[in-house]
Amino acid sequence: MLNNTSAKATNTLKQIENVILFGLIALFPVFLLPSVQNPVVTAKLSILAIGLVSILILKAIRNITSKSKGLVFATSSLDLPILLLTVAYIVSGYLVSPNRLEAFWLPGSASFIIGGAVLYFVLRQLNEKSRMSVRLSLIAGGAFLAFYSVLQVSGILKSMQSLPAYLQNDVFSPAGSVFVSVIVFIVLAPMVADIILHSDKYLYKVLCGIAGGLFVLAFIVSLSGAIKNWNETQLPTLSTSWVVATESLKLKPFTGVGAGNYLSAFSRFIPISYNATPQWSTRFSNASNFYLTAIAETGLLGLASLVVLMIAFYKTSKKSISEGMVFEYAPAILMIVSLALFPGTPVLVVLFFITLALSGRTHIVHMFTPAHEAADASTEGKFATFATAIPLILISVFALFLVGREVKAEVLYQKALNAVSAQDGKLAYDTLQSAINTSPYNDRMHLTYSQLNLLLANSLTQKKTLSDDEKNTISQLVQQAVREGRAAVALNIDRSGNWVNLGSIYRAVIPLAKGADQFALQTYSQAIVLDPINPNVRVALGGVYYGLKRYEEAIDVFRLATSAKPDFANAHYNVAIAYRDNGQYDKSLAELTGVLSLVQKDSADYQAVQKEIENVKSKAPQKAPAPVQTDNLTPPTKIEENKKLQEKIALPNEATPTAVVSPTPVENNAPEASPLP
Repeated sequence: MLNNTSAKATNTLKQIENVILFGLIALFPVFLLPSVQNPVVTAKLSILAIGLVSILILKAIRNITSKSKGLVFATSSLDLPILLLTVAYIVSGYLVSPNRLEAFWLPGSASFIIGGAVLYFVLRQLNEKSRMSVRLSLIAGGAFLAFYSVLQVSGILKSMQSLPAYLQNDVFSPAGSVFVSVIVFIVLAPMVADIILHSDKYLYKVLCGIAGGLFVLAFIVSLSGAIKNWNETQLPTLSTSWVVATESLKLKPFTGVGAGNYLSAFSRFIPISYNATPQWSTRFSNASNFYLTAIAETGLLGLASLVVLMIAFYKTSKKSISEGMVFEYAPAILMIVSLALFPGTPVLVVLFFITLALSGRTHIVHMFTPAHEAADASTEGKFATFATAIPLILISVFALFLVGREVKAEVLYQKALNAVSAQDGKLAYDTLQSAINTSPYNDRMHLTYSQLNLLLANSLTQKKTLSDDEKNTISQLVQQAVREGRAAVALNIDRSGNWVNLGSIYRAVIPLAKGADQFALQTYSQAIVLDPINPNVRVALGGVYYGLKRYEEAIDVFRLATSAKPDFANAHYNVAIAYRDNGQYDKSLAELTGVLSLVQKDSADYQAVQKEIENVKSKAPQKAPAPVQTDNLTPPTKIEENKKLQEKIALPNEATPTAVVSPTPVENNAPEASPLP
């Protein structure tokens, strides 16, 4: 009686495990979290983590409660290279990435590889009947995605005003993009055809026939939509991606630049020729394809594991395809080709591991198991079961806690951004504090918080008169802005954008704070080191020199920006203004005349330049008011002293940008800020 009860409980756990597994596979392509800043990636990572953790815990409990204790698992020739690839991402993410949170949370490239690999090993343990259920779940997920694509084209989603704006966008897809949707439909097509042609169950044939029809229709509308909106789909070129990958290997050959750190590598290693392309101002967080991204992030260790994986798959598939197993291997082959052409988005990476798991043969390995099913468990078997199950449960629970904490922080972060949009400064300030306290190692949140503090300080300085309390609040807000900007830099010291943000803070508080001018110059200089061909950063640095009336140095920096991108009208415009204020009118006029050839005629840019040419040609050029600003031309501005504060604010002692700052939760006694103007 006791044995029957135990067997029934074990069977129930198995059924629950299967429901979670099949549900995870079906929902993964379409699952969204609308209450966070990145509803696609955050949702995919959350459902993958929660689903896998639940499955692993149930497996561990079943093994512990099973009478026949021991380790029984299926293996294949692909297991070792997949394990090596996973290790490469773990090593790269944990030991090399400047910010581990980016490696394992957002963008989470390491976590999707780890999660995909775990899912691969889980699927490898299934019998043929369960594998069929996995295929049907995949097809169901594809059908959900296809149904969404059809609704999107029909215009029904646009008519539903209650939906988030991104769901009404023509190029949006729950899978990540319309291109990803097209790939999913192509990869699943052989699976559908296989079931229709070879399944002995009529219901399966009918359901797959319906899904196949949806795939064809969705493929046509998605592909046409992707072609129509091609200009909005940006990817780095293959040549640029190759340069970034090879330069990353030169810097750190064995481990790469770190999982989730491709954006920093891209900024640092793109060639000067990139500035001649229409994408020159864009910094990408991935290469043109998955493999080059993986090589840049994980180095030779990742490259070696990919090569071994491809060789093992080729040997296995070649033999099996010759035996007529074409349909079984076709999805995996299509995924391998797709990842050579497109970036590895979360959906494609996970689908890659799933298709590998469903292809090929396995053999069962028995370790520490009894001779037959009815025999009592051996001592070695009991020990092996508990030695693997207990740590697995503990690690799974801890991972679930981390995911829950980060999701909570993302929800709070989005709430704070919504409050900023609604101009509710108090709510934005308090909510962002809570978000940072929940996730103190998230540099995005520290960066946003620094900008919010600065914005609130600036709003107070606009008042005609200031009370002592308001002056004190401004001082605290400025100091907090600097601290948070420095915290963002410390959390990812290789990210040029973090240095630019800190430099903009120092630039903005020069009229208010002692020593901010030197800090601004040092910080922008460091940003240039990390993004050397970016003319915008050089223009920003030159703007600081100009604001300090150090015109010769400003001219030198502005000219370096024009050298980096000779057709950059704004850089030439800034050079011209600096020449003008330095009394070099002939050179200013020459630069302005050159700018006319770089902007469109009859545009606001053209008119602004013509007006400035007339100004420079006059006997006494007007230095004030400042030159006209347009959408594309931003002149440098003077730094005026703020006379409302009796004395300048003292920046924190650790304000020098080269110091190391440990991220800490926001102080509870931070000033209560006024609402945004």
